[in-house]
Amino acid sequence: MKHIVIFPVIVLFLLLGLVLPGSPANAERISLDGNFVYVVFNEVLSAPEAPVATVRIDQRGFNVQKDPSHLLHLASQDCTGHLEGNAETFEGGGSCVVVPNDGSGRLWVSWTGTQDGGTWTVSRGSGRFAGATGNGRYTLLPVNWSVAKGGSVSTGVIEIP
Repeated sequence: MKHIVIFPVIVLFLLLGLVLPGSPANAERISLDGNFVYVVFNEVLSAPEAPVATVRIDQRGFNVQKDPSHLLHLASQDCTGHLEGNAETFEGGGSCVVVPNDGSGRLWVSWTGTQDGGTWTVSRGSGRFAGATGNGRYTLLPVNWSVAKGGSVSTGVIEIP
């Protein structure tokens, strides 16, 4: 008789796992397709005569998604990190904090890349983004050094349980 009771309980837990909020089947999926526009506060840390420069990245800006109703459209995004290389080739990594305009939470994102662009991964979230996961790619836009502005084009997906 125990097997008859245990089986329905297991089936109930499996069914609840499929319909309860927070399960992968009910995850909110946010596709990203837009630009990150930023002001550059980078600092060269190596000696000018060094063959390879080390640069501390400090960039503050916002997301511009193609869809103006997107949750992260005009969200602030501050990024830090380090790059090593020269004017033509470089590589590095760091992290960003993304805060939507409605203040509903935060996303912490790690990034790695080269002069050709790179990848980003959601490392954690808070508030509405608690438990978020996701990743994507970005390509760099040229930096306008006369006004210290730059940007990147980013695509990817974030899932919120």
